[in-house]
Amino acid sequence: MTHAPFGPLQTLLEKIGPASRPVLVVGLDGGTWDVLEPLCRQGVMPHLSELCRRGVAAPLRSTTPWLTPAAWSTFLTGLEPQQHGIWDFFRLEQKQQTLVLNRSEHIRGETLLERFELEGREAVSIDLPMTWPPPVPGAWVLGGFDAPNASSVLEAAPQFAAALQRAGVPWLPHPRLDRVPQTPDQLQATVESCRRVMANRVQAAQVADSCRDWQLLIVQFQALDGFQHRCWHFIEQAVREGIDSSPEATLCGRFFRYLDEQLGRLLQLAQRRNAAVVLLSDHGFGPNRGRLNVPGQLYRLGLLQPASGWERLRFRLSRWGWKVRRWQHKRLRRCKTRTLPRPLRSQFAWDWGRSLVFPLHGDLGAMLYLNDRRRFDWGRPLSHSQRRRLVEETIQGLAGFRCPQTGELLWHAVRDLEEQFQVDPVERGWPDLVAVPAPGWNTLSTRFPFREATCPENDLPGTHYPQGMFVLGGVPGLENRGQSGLRTAGLRKGLALRDVASVVLALAGLEMMRKPRHRSSASAPVKKLTTPVLPVTRLTTEQQEQIEQRLRSLGYLE
Repeated sequence: MTHAPFGPLQTLLEKIGPASRPVLVVGLDGGTWDVLEPLCRQGVMPHLSELCRRGVAAPLRSTTPWLTPAAWSTFLTGLEPQQHGIWDFFRLEQKQQTLVLNRSEHIRGETLLERFELEGREAVSIDLPMTWPPPVPGAWVLGGFDAPNASSVLEAAPQFAAALQRAGVPWLPHPRLDRVPQTPDQLQATVESCRRVMANRVQAAQVADSCRDWQLLIVQFQALDGFQHRCWHFIEQAVREGIDSSPEATLCGRFFRYLDEQLGRLLQLAQRRNAAVVLLSDHGFGPNRGRLNVPGQLYRLGLLQPASGWERLRFRLSRWGWKVRRWQHKRLRRCKTRTLPRPLRSQFAWDWGRSLVFPLHGDLGAMLYLNDRRRFDWGRPLSHSQRRRLVEETIQGLAGFRCPQTGELLWHAVRDLEEQFQVDPVERGWPDLVAVPAPGWNTLSTRFPFREATCPENDLPGTHYPQGMFVLGGVPGLENRGQSGLRTAGLRKGLALRDVASVVLALAGLEMMRKPRHRSSASAPVKKLTTPVLPVTRLTTEQQEQIEQRLRSLGYLE
């Protein structure tokens, strides 16, 4: 941790006291009080309601941007993105001039799993993003939806996999949620697929509980995030009008009843262990207002130019060349064991020579890269003053875009990472600018529609919002007595997501984690502070495509 506790966090840590106890962490990906609190009042989620009544509950401020890999990395380390280095699902591999997926090895700093293992405390993690491959060799860690497939998850934790096999518990893949349900039958099938996976994760936790004397158990429910992405309009109806207002609302109520049932099974497990319970979400959720057309906005500012003439021909040749190599790769059956990087020039139809700023990736925050020769082979030599002028022009230009219907600003913030955090983004392999959309907006970073600053979003009714949720239970003296609502007085201003690691460590009686060491490596994963050093895991072409397909089905990629 790099910050001293203060305010609500300090008060909470003082109430926890010095006692050491096991800690159960329940992650509700995308959980929001705007949905769960009304459903608790309707009696849909009695176990969550009881947990809040017997503990403390509060809002939880996510990271900026409020995106899954950045947020869960902050939970794991107690560090903000500028400290642990994870900004998005992807990162730029500068040596190969391609985009690669972020993994646990790219996290700077020590994680909760490493801290517990170093202290001789057994830790178990189930379905948490940014934990594949496991950060501790031999740990009982089953990675989340950013792992390639079920077999790779089990292969990375052979002892856990063997225990599951002995117990007859399979590891089910994440449900496919790649479209909005159009009929009650389709919605019911979606609910049932989510139910099976949520129950499967709790079964895995019960197997671990029977085999391990755990001091930290993390169980994350990813299905909630995907369900809300595709079914938000039905959920809003269930919250606003009641779960009996329509067949769709009833089915949404059934989903949350299933979620609460699995939570109840975990709470029983924690009670047998006399464990404290920390329940949190990595971000909130709300209605999707549309997509910000980042390439189109940069084009209107004169900062990004479409490919034409020779550049257009070069793009087509590069794209077809990539497809031929990929076909040969699969034909020769090397796809499962080898990596075939895809060049940037085969992915984007831009004029790489005349453009000044590139939006290379990011769908809940635009990751912007200056056309700098230090970063790109074809880039321009930029002096410090030229860079400053280009950055200021980009920030001021994006700040001028407003919603055509309401006149509201479209961008929450545009961060200059070099100026704000006194680092060299090129040296660290970070984007130069991180543009965070206003709550309710996603970003469109790869396609190139010219005319509009915004685009409608018809297939993703819900999206991420910055305010999540936090509940702490199972600690004597923290009962929420006399409160009219679920959220505890004194914590209504809430905590920050980075504070949760301090709470978990305090509950376990452990000291705060060490700060990350700086490494000037723009392309290779950052080694951990622990020993032994983990080997670098290179994703094969097949694995990369599997993860990208899953992100695409969840609405994270176009």
